Amino acid sequence: LAIIPAATAKRLAPNLNGMFAIAVAVSVFSTVAGTYMAHVLNREAGPLAVLSSAACFVVSFFSRRAA
Repeated sequence: LAIIPAATAKRLAPNLNGMFAIAVAVSVFSTVAGTYMAHVLNREAGPLAVLSSAACFVVSFFSRRAA
C-alpha cells in the first residue's frame, strides 16, 4: 500500500505537490474502501485495501494525463 498510490499519483499529477496530494487521497480512499468492503464481505481489510489501491492504478491508465 506504499508504492501503488505513489505510482498512481505519478501518472496523474502535473507537479510534485500535486503528486503528494493525489497519493494521500488515493491512500485514504483505498484504506476506507478496503475497510468498508471487508465489513460488507466479512473478509480481512488489508488485502481489500491493496485491491482498491490497485484498482485506482488501473483506472489511472484510462485518464488523459500520463506523466
